[in-house]
Amino acid sequence: SSVVVKPSTVALCRQVLESGASVTEDVVLEALRGVTFPHNTSRRSVMPEGQRYIEAFCLGLVGSRWAQLSEDTQAAPELCRLLCAFLKGAHGPPGGDTFPFTSIQLNKAYASKRHVDANNMGYSMIIGLGDYEGGLLDVDGVGQLDVRRQ
Repeated sequence: SSVVVKPSTVALCRQVLESGASVTEDVVLEALRGVTFPHNTSRRSVMPEGQRYIEAFCLGLVGSRWAQLSEDTQAAPELCRLLCAFLKGAHGPPGGDTFPFTSIQLNKAYASKRHVDANNMGYSMIIGLGDYEGGLLDVDGVGQLDVRRQ
């Protein structure tokens, strides 16, 4: 099933985008709290042992043979635009350059199995929002990094 976004969250996304205001972490978190994450059964490489699904979805381009917009992007275009504005704003790389990306993977409330991302090209970015414990990212050769609001 696809992501479901509350009408009040769609309105919030539109209001923030139309105002031209900076998209902050607090705005993103408020928007994400108005989203019902679908139960994803296909991401077995990250699914914790004993779980049948995780709450996760991808916005942007997906596909293995050819790229296409994800169904969730089509179901939640305002949320996608808000998250793109957020990533292009406050979380761009130093020096004012833009961070090129094609997809945004959203995960909720699970501790991923140890894995190596596959099919990524270029750099990846991660940020943790909300109330949770732990959440450290183990980067090979670097160690554990705290991704909370980073």
